[in-house]
Parts: sequence; C-alpha cells; structure tokens
Amino acid sequence: RLGMRNIGVKLPAEIGHRYRLLDLIGTGSFGAYHHAICMGMSSYARPCLGKVYRSMDILLNQHVAIKVEHWEYMYDQLENEGEIYKELKDVVGFPAFHGYGQEGDINYLVLDLLGPSIKSLFILCGGRFSLKTAANVMLQMVSVDVVQMSILVEAYLIGGSP
Repeated sequence: RLGMRNIGVKLPAEIGHRYRLLDLIGTGSFGAYHHAICMGMSSYARPCLGKVYRSMDILLNQHVAIKVEHWEYMYDQLENEGEIYKELKDVVGFPAFHGYGQEGDINYLVLDLLGPSIKSLFILCGGRFSLKTAANVMLQMVSVDVVQMSILVEAYLIGGSP
C-alpha cells in the first residue's frame, strides 16, 4: 500500500478497480509536481494537502496521472477541478480529464500524464534557455484564455509522458 504520510491516509494499490498506482511524482498543496499536471485551483477553505501518482489505466493500458486528497481537506476540490478540465477539453495545452471518484477516505482525479516541467528542463539544460526557447515558453504561457492563480515553472509541463 502506498502511503499519504502527511495526512495519515493509506492508499490502495489500485483505485476504482481500474487504476494501478505506480509511483509518487508530486506532493504538497498542488503547487509543484513533475510529470503531472497541477493547476492549484483557488479555494477559500484549508489548503489541499495531496499527492500525485504516475499510474496505469489497466483497462486501456496507458499511463495517467492521479491526484489524490483526503476527503475532509477540501470540499470537492478535485471534483470541481475535474469540471474545469471538462470545460477545457478543446483548449490546447491542458490534459484530458479521465475521471473523478472517491475510494475509501480519498478523492481522486485522473488526467493525462504529461512530461517534465519547465523547471526540470531548465535544470537539465544547465540553467540556461536560449532566447528563442524562453520566448516560445512565454508565448505559450500567455496564449491561453485561462487565468491561473499562480504562475510557477513547476506547474507548466511539456508534452506527454516520457
């Protein structure tokens, strides 16, 4: 069983009889993850302490990202976030929504598994982007008609799963 030590929850190896949790790829208050989407949606409730797992959809045999949170930390945060992803389904640059549910004490949200963050790529490139790369990244960040509460390089991901 995979643990959510910071919030005292044990996760099953599979969620919803469909998704096998493989490895932890992000933790926190949905602000900084690698290989998974994180768009820390705004809320006036307590911060959501959650985790993101690289997972396998065993029905479709494809990798996905699963965000999990303890059900009592936020009122339907992941469900609300899922509704937003449904609305953004035709907007380039956002992962596809695969589902939302509850398993025991956790809520979960299933999305496309994306590639590395801009921060990870920046580090991989020795801490330098060319002017062309930096300009292209910025143009893509501001070209979407969706306002995000915080712009973090950890929150912007490139491409699909590696």
